[in-house]
Amino acid sequence: MKHVKPAHVFGPRAGFYASSPAHKDPGVLADVVRFCEPQPDWRALDVATGTGHTAFALAAHVASVAGVDITSEMLCEAKQLQKEAGVDNVRFLLADVHELPFEDASFDLAAARRAPPSLRQYLGGLGGDTLRAPAWGKVGCG
Repeated sequence: MKHVKPAHVFGPRAGFYASSPAHKDPGVLADVVRFCEPQPDWRALDVATGTGHTAFALAAHVASVAGVDITSEMLCEAKQLQKEAGVDNVRFLLADVHELPFEDASFDLAAARRAPPSLRQYLGGLGGDTLRAPAWGKVGCG
C-alpha cells in the first residue's frame, strides 16, 4: 500500500474510535443514512470505515456493506464491534481507497464519514458528473 502514514497515526487510537461518542452518535449516523437514501437491494462501500460505525448504520438499510480502511487496528476493533452487535451483512477489508480490490459496478453507494478532506474530495470527484455511473452509484461524503 502506498499510503501508510495514516495507519501509523490512527492505529494506536483504534480503541478510542470504537467508543468515541462523536463516532458512534446515533443522531449523526441517522443523518448519514438519510443523506445516502440507501435502498434494501443496494451494496454499499464505506471508505475509511475506521471502527465501522457508519458501515453498521448503513447495514440495516442495504443488502451488504464492505468497509475498507488502511489501518488493521481499526478493522480489528470493527470486527469486535460487529461480533458484539451481531451484524452479519458487513465485511471489513484492509484496502487503500486508491487501489480498491473490487470490480467496477460492485457498489450502489460509496460513503465516507469523518474521513480526511483529501479523501472526501477524491470520492466527491468520483460523484460529480458521474454520480450515477455504474462503477459508483451514489456518493455520500460528510
